Amino acid sequence: MSFPMTHLLRPLRSLAAPLEAGLRHVGAVQESALAGVGRDVFNRSPEASRALSVMAGRRAQAAPVTLLGAGFIQQLDRVVNPLGHYSEPGMKQAREAFYDQLYRQPDLQAQAHTMLKKWVTGGNDQNVVRDAFMALAEAQGRAATPEQTLVRDLLATRQERWERLAQRFGETAPTHFHLYRGVRGEYAIEEIVAALETPGRKTVTLSHHTVASWTTDVRQARRFADSPAASVIYEADIPMHQTLADKWVDGSGFLMWCAEQQEVMVAARELQVPLDRFEVTFRGKTYGPAQRDDLVRAWRAAHPRAQAA
Repeated sequence: MSFPMTHLLRPLRSLAAPLEAGLRHVGAVQESALAGVGRDVFNRSPEASRALSVMAGRRAQAAPVTLLGAGFIQQLDRVVNPLGHYSEPGMKQAREAFYDQLYRQPDLQAQAHTMLKKWVTGGNDQNVVRDAFMALAEAQGRAATPEQTLVRDLLATRQERWERLAQRFGETAPTHFHLYRGVRGEYAIEEIVAALETPGRKTVTLSHHTVASWTTDVRQARRFADSPAASVIYEADIPMHQTLADKWVDGSGFLMWCAEQQEVMVAARELQVPLDRFEVTFRGKTYGPAQRDDLVRAWRAAHPRAQAA
């Protein structure tokens, strides 16, 4: 299938222009509350890191929330998705030019492409990314291996790449991503039911293997959660500093093999997902927040022993 290069080159000509004039100063509250967290936490003692996290959390709550809007995503996809057409002549050069302007650090870009490709490959290679993030988190950000150093640097520079990209489209860089995650299995439903039964509880704690795939497209989440027996679709606004990578600013090939999945890699060992946003399918019936009581009754009817315990 031939892709019209003229359609791609028009926006790329603009993106290839010098970006210095369009780069906003990133010392505002948004920067200090989000991107600065990554840089500072990785160079402080555990005690200072915890104190910084508390202060950063307060600043982040005070800062205005800017979500990555659907209209902006459509604009980005018209430029970014064709970059994954590897068989088209000149596409490799176009892709490299696009991400060169965002990274401005050739070494970091090359290393990110190599390591994050492992995430797409899956299996043991995918575990390399997870293990690196886990070790980095447990060491309070003191990187000990090249993989951990790379994860640290990716986290610390994401906001800057988004600022550069947003400026080229005349948009505001997001501070948060409105994301979905679809999973299968009764364990996920059990966690939601337990949270719903806890008085005053407004969130469910979602534990990751340190790095997990989320998406901006609820249809993709439903595809991964496609099970009439037991599945959950989570929905949350996740801040920039809890994400590791996405196809829009971390590419150079990364995640292009599955660009339609609109994937954002979330790097957080635990997330508090609001209980007013979920979709549970259990034994052929779908429940949302408005049917929370029905969900609890259906679950307890199917698991009487768990209720007795």
